[in-house]
Amino acid sequence: MIGEIQVDRPILVVDDNNSTRYSTVRILRAAGVQVLEAVTGQEGIALAAGCDAVVLDVNLPDLDGFEVCRRLREGTVNTRVPVIHLTAQRMRDEDKIRGLESGADAYLTHPVDPGVLVATINALRRARTAEYSEQISRARFEAMFRTAPVGIAMVAADGAIVESNAELHRMLGTDVGAPEVAGLIGELLAQCGQGAALGTYAPVLTMPAGSARPLHLDCRVAALDEGARLLLVVDVTHRRQLEEAQERLLASEREARRQAEEASRTKDSFLALLSHELRNPLAPISSAARLLQMAPNDAAMVGRAGAVITRQVGHMKELVDDLMDVSRVTRGLVELERGPVALQSVLEAAVEQVRPLIDTRGHALQVEVPDAPVVVDGDRTRLVQVIANLLNNAAKYTPPGGQLRLTLAEKAGGAEVVVADSGVGMPIALLPQVFDLFTQAERTSDRAQGGLGVGLALVRSLVLLHGGRVTAASPGEGLGSTFTVSLPLSAHATGAAVVDTPPRADRRPLSVLLVDDNIDGAATLADVLRLAGHRVQLAHDAASALDASQAPDATFDVFVLDIGLPGMTGHELAETLKAMPRWRAAAYIALTGYGQPGDRETSRAAGFDRHLVKPVRESELLATLDAVTRPAA
Repeated sequence: MIGEIQVDRPILVVDDNNSTRYSTVRILRAAGVQVLEAVTGQEGIALAAGCDAVVLDVNLPDLDGFEVCRRLREGTVNTRVPVIHLTAQRMRDEDKIRGLESGADAYLTHPVDPGVLVATINALRRARTAEYSEQISRARFEAMFRTAPVGIAMVAADGAIVESNAELHRMLGTDVGAPEVAGLIGELLAQCGQGAALGTYAPVLTMPAGSARPLHLDCRVAALDEGARLLLVVDVTHRRQLEEAQERLLASEREARRQAEEASRTKDSFLALLSHELRNPLAPISSAARLLQMAPNDAAMVGRAGAVITRQVGHMKELVDDLMDVSRVTRGLVELERGPVALQSVLEAAVEQVRPLIDTRGHALQVEVPDAPVVVDGDRTRLVQVIANLLNNAAKYTPPGGQLRLTLAEKAGGAEVVVADSGVGMPIALLPQVFDLFTQAERTSDRAQGGLGVGLALVRSLVLLHGGRVTAASPGEGLGSTFTVSLPLSAHATGAAVVDTPPRADRRPLSVLLVDDNIDGAATLADVLRLAGHRVQLAHDAASALDASQAPDATFDVFVLDIGLPGMTGHELAETLKAMPRWRAAAYIALTGYGQPGDRETSRAAGFDRHLVKPVRESELLATLDAVTRPAA
């Protein structure tokens, strides 16, 4: 009696000899399995994909058993199916070697003992099942190894790193094979006994570029076979940083409490000072008010009293403005009164303010400005304050008889103001902090010039509020300093600021309908066009523009349309206007913040002659008007 064969799918018998194939099939069916039969090698290859084992004759009419086995192993489906060579001929050792090399798993000869055949198939199936299970287990382990949120390293008994995962690479910031990482893992293992828990360990890992990065690690080590160890590492740096931040917060709260107590002690003296400063103008105001009540019909008295009140109210306003200015700058809440400003006038006013100090110290001041106005959108008073502050510092920190230079230029689409001196300079190490509050106190060892060092911090705050930046440079102590203020140019300028685009003699006055929902921007552009000799009518939405276009006396040569209009886009408005016979020949200019090729193509398809990207320079708009219209004959 033979045992059963433990398979789930059929067993394939490939044999062109009917009698031996019959006997083999009979044995297998007696063992309780389904059997498929093939008489050629090609037929066997086609059927093998759905089988759990193949019993293969060596001598076949088309392909020998060695070739069939080789093709099965090189295929793409069921490549590890057990293959048993079963032949009626005596097998030489050379043939057995050849069969093994082609991928066969066992060799039997006819007549075969049924028990041997069944046992051989079962043994091969068990081996394949174990092999598959191992592959699945290995694949699962590798997937976990690759994707685990902890660092993992397998270390051999001699300390060599056998394998490590990507999380450990990321955690340590370099290749695990690097010497410093191998040393770190060795240190971790040395401090953490086999099977023990190291707990939190805080090494400082030196990176390849030479910088140091602190790590806080939770580590565990598990023993493996043959002295190998498994190292598990969790990066708790962020958690530790949060703990340290909490500690700093507590310290900060203690410091804040101390400062609050100190502020409470100084509050009374501050209020006393403020009260004194306010009483100074209030006293004459009160007296002037009483005079007005006593002599309301005395014109001379009323005039003098009014002048006193006006003057003292002005003093109070300056006092309150100064107090508010200090508060706003400290809290970053300075409000700018923006408008188009020609920087030439800013530099002129700043020089006028600082000129007494410059002359007193005997400095030579060189000023270089371009002829064409350089216009920015800003607060003129604050900009004068910025430049005057820098000039004042240059004059103050330059020994008598020094050289000062003040220049203005347009660079890279922006305005650049440079204040340079031949003064005491600064240590290079101070440059990164030069704009911080109170840094001036460290600028010179003798503190000869005094001051609290708030000037440059105020300069930086005001420049940042204008969307610009300020930088400091110095070759070193005694070698002078250079401060550079960079500001964005104004997209629009008022007529008072723009003087660099005079009307050309050959420019034909045009009638322009300017449509833009930005009221201030439209108004300034309209002023520019009017100064250039054009007639401009404004509209702030598509409906108003259509109403203007349908007026009986409307004679527009050019439509300048913002694309992002409410209700109807500039593209739709242009298409609507061009559909009217009277405006078909007019020129159309698009204004938009989008300048990609696709945006320009969309404007072209809507009928625009030009596509200008905001912020548009006034000279560019005027040149575009000239380009899209013909001069008068």
